[in-house]
Amino acid sequence: MAGQAAFRSWVVNIQYGYILVLTDYRWRLRVLKSQGASKALRRFLIHQIKYHRIGYIHFDCDASILPGHEVFEW
Repeated sequence: MAGQAAFRSWVVNIQYGYILVLTDYRWRLRVLKSQGASKALRRFLIHQIKYHRIGYIHFDCDASILPGHEVFEW
């Protein structure tokens, strides 16, 4: 897999938001940075991976907002 096909294999756009697969997260965070992901997003993902041991995350457009984290319109 190369380019966008590889990116789409772990950043999945669904009807209600996005799902990110976070295995091999260091490489994935570098790719997200190169694609313009904010520092706040990358910090949030690192926190979730290290303290909650998640392997994927679903950003749902209708979900509640987590307190204590920056929020961006998308």
